[in-house]
Amino acid sequence: MIRPAVRSLLSALVLASAGPALCAPDATPGGAGGWALAAQDSPRRDADEEALRGLVADIARSWARGDAGGVLSRASEQGVRLQLAGGGSSPQSHRRAEAALRRLLEDADGGRASAGMVSVVGGSPTRGFGELLWESGAGMPGLVRTVVYLGFEMEDGRWRLSEIRLL
Repeated sequence: MIRPAVRSLLSALVLASAGPALCAPDATPGGAGGWALAAQDSPRRDADEEALRGLVADIARSWARGDAGGVLSRASEQGVRLQLAGGGSSPQSHRRAEAALRRLLEDADGGRASAGMVSVVGGSPTRGFGELLWESGAGMPGLVRTVVYLGFEMEDGRWRLSEIRLL
């Protein structure tokens, strides 16, 4: 099954994009002196992850309905980076992102979307990601299965969608 490979790929992408903000020198007595992930306040991290999980579930429902506006209702004010069907990944205004996403969902000819894994990775601003598991007709005989990567950043204490990538 492809799921473990996708999980590893998503984790690597998020860690690579977040960079050194996630890491701190290992200062434990007798430690290896290497790098370790910076610890976060566990109750806060749990609350952030639960909020992110709910947001990804909401986005999955909007995606399944073909509701591009609903998907982007919690988009970042800085825009959303889109990587759809071979396109680039530059930030798009809300209006352009919605138009591109609407075309994608209309061309897909229906389908199902469900929330997959979710993770808070930290950094400054706090970042997280989630995945949608999307099955669509896409004008083909049979279903096309796609993993949709969703990137998020914390803005003013709320998760905001900052990236959508079809993997």
